Amino acid sequence: MIWNTINRRSITTILAFTAVSLLLSGSCLLSPASSVRASDPGGTGDWPMWGGTADRNMVSNMKGLPTSWDVAKKLNVKWVAALGSQAYGNPVVAGGQVYVGTNNEGLRDPKVTGDKGILMAFRESDGEFLWQAVSDKLASGRVNDWPYQGVCSSPLVEGNRLYYVTNRAELVALDTQGFRDGKNDGPFTDEKLKGEHDADIIWKFDMMEEVGTHVYIANGQDPEHGEGVGHMYCIDATKRGDITKTGMVWHYDKIRRSISTPAIKDGLVYEADFSGFLHCLDAKTGQVYWVHDMFAAIWGSPVLIDGKIYLGDEDGDVTILQAGKTKKVLAEMNMGSSVYSTPVPANGVLFISNRNQLYALADMSSAKSSK
Repeated sequence: MIWNTINRRSITTILAFTAVSLLLSGSCLLSPASSVRASDPGGTGDWPMWGGTADRNMVSNMKGLPTSWDVAKKLNVKWVAALGSQAYGNPVVAGGQVYVGTNNEGLRDPKVTGDKGILMAFRESDGEFLWQAVSDKLASGRVNDWPYQGVCSSPLVEGNRLYYVTNRAELVALDTQGFRDGKNDGPFTDEKLKGEHDADIIWKFDMMEEVGTHVYIANGQDPEHGEGVGHMYCIDATKRGDITKTGMVWHYDKIRRSISTPAIKDGLVYEADFSGFLHCLDAKTGQVYWVHDMFAAIWGSPVLIDGKIYLGDEDGDVTILQAGKTKKVLAEMNMGSSVYSTPVPANGVLFISNRNQLYALADMSSAKSSK
């Protein structure tokens, strides 16, 4: 098992950043959710959940995604949409729409003011803003709900339903069409905002009210505390008893504090740490093949697409490396501001959100030549 969890003062941010992967057999690392596989295990179409599919291995077989772009010159930029002032949530793509968590500093609705948690929906084809879900901040303040962090969780989309965790630790189910379809789907029908650009809530579950505060395994402290010692463990989850001892396969202690999910394929594990290093390890033995220094803190996770690793950092750089036992940097582009999220491939487009914008990146030269 590779545990990467952090002790956050905001329990909703704990939910957003918690990552657990299980070593079930050989080099195949799967999460507990892998008992239900997604319909697109190769990750060549939609990206409807964190990690793309239920195995959470951060791998896509999608072809033709750009390996170079320039956001200032709009080179290979299909569209860009404004978010709030801080966006930590990772986008997901399903059913022709893109969803991403942020805060309310973008003021999409002039009637909704102040610090809020926001989930935005955009049209996948051109980035048009469709609707947003709004959550008030908790009265307890930064003890449970850090200012301006907004919605940090990644949604999960199944059919016409979207599920996500608000900044208030509420698990919420939404209609993917919002109120644009002219209907208020229930059983929840008491939404305060019911305009064309508002979210239609199906139901919500208040975890703080109903469950109380999340048992979790901490690896270091939250990012506000800076760098620190980290650990990476591989545990055989088929063992019984105290599997931290009986199931220990390997332990890697050269990693720093981490809040990232590993990308895993072909017997290799790619894991980033908060100090800005990407580590490539053997999935069976923990042998280190290479370490790459990004020279800036890493909040997101590496994603492996068509044999290439994409990873963003706090300086706004997105680095592309060749997957494999030998380190090879292919390209590096800057997104204009910090990239706290993970690149998301969907339907031939690469979606990356920086601190305050959502970019859809594609090979526009092939699109022009086809006309």
